[in-house]
Amino acid sequence: MRNRKAHYLLAVAALLMVSVACRPGGGGTTTTTRPPGGGGGGGVVQTKTVRYGPLQVPGKNQPAIGPYAAFAAILGGQAGPGTAWNVPRPNVEKPCQDCYITGIQANLKTASNQTANVVNGLWLHHMVLLVSNPNGSRQDATCRSGLQQVAIGASAGAERLFASGNERTKLDVSGASTNYGYKVNTGDRFNLVYELMNDNVAAQQVYMELTYNFKAGTTPGMRNVKPVWLDANGCGVSEVAARTGAYQVNTAVWTSGVAGPILGTGGHAHDGATNVLIKKNGQPICDSVAKYGETPDYIPPGGGMDHGDGGHGDMSMGSISSFSVCYNVGQAAVGDRFQATSFYDDSKHPQMVHNGTLHSVMSIALVYIGQ
Repeated sequence: MRNRKAHYLLAVAALLMVSVACRPGGGGTTTTTRPPGGGGGGGVVQTKTVRYGPLQVPGKNQPAIGPYAAFAAILGGQAGPGTAWNVPRPNVEKPCQDCYITGIQANLKTASNQTANVVNGLWLHHMVLLVSNPNGSRQDATCRSGLQQVAIGASAGAERLFASGNERTKLDVSGASTNYGYKVNTGDRFNLVYELMNDNVAAQQVYMELTYNFKAGTTPGMRNVKPVWLDANGCGVSEVAARTGAYQVNTAVWTSGVAGPILGTGGHAHDGATNVLIKKNGQPICDSVAKYGETPDYIPPGGGMDHGDGGHGDMSMGSISSFSVCYNVGQAAVGDRFQATSFYDDSKHPQMVHNGTLHSVMSIALVYIGQ
């Protein structure tokens, strides 16, 4: 235990020693408006796509890049060739001021504005959107000061609002009555941490896009949302060691300090996973099921991916292309205990392999509670 604590402290020290350049996102935005969906919520829903980049990804035989790639092993992660590893991008463009965000979806585009995905050798391995405020008002429900907060320089804390893997799950937190949203306040800053992978020999330049749905902050009847992040490696880099065969990976248990409707929840895991089961007080509230290769974008040419270092194995069925999401699944009360379990089975879907060994895996779920 003492060695593990020492490694964690060394990791934090390493992060603090690396200077982080604040580069706002660029590349243009697109805004549209649409009427609100069903239910009793009012106000006009606006949709805006913000393009962040350009982002650099090394070729598959080139060393990993990013200010913390050299410390990956100390941090409990794996930064193989062809990877932009957990790169922080603090203080990026926000979609709106004084507004309620009701939905988000991530995408990855090439420099020529084509979708970047498995089919052309590019992976949105994961991205995290954190909201910080210098006044300290943004505190994460499960990790007040973790490696991601340190990476973006958020000494006053930062709240993890949204995350996506390559499956690019769409989030909607508006609730059955469509009057919920995440309130963006004056002084809030948006920050990204991302990991991208490249299976092409040549380095690539890409752009990350986040499409936001939101309502004006003056919309009558709107209520706030609290995001809750469940993770097997809660305040770290979210990676844990993979195993062979069929096995389970549990997140830490979070005891709720808030009450309200559970507006939505869903999971994220790596290839080899079958589902993520999200539980409240030991009882399932959502079975977030993984599906593979639902569109050609998720099936690699030739049935395999290698990232230059050993391959994913037989991927003729494709990579994970979606996780199901559950909406309006009851109430959360103060004292309720939430946990998620990811189920892996490499007899059904091959796991990722780097440098001839199994790549680490994730077990994550996000739960959104209305306030």
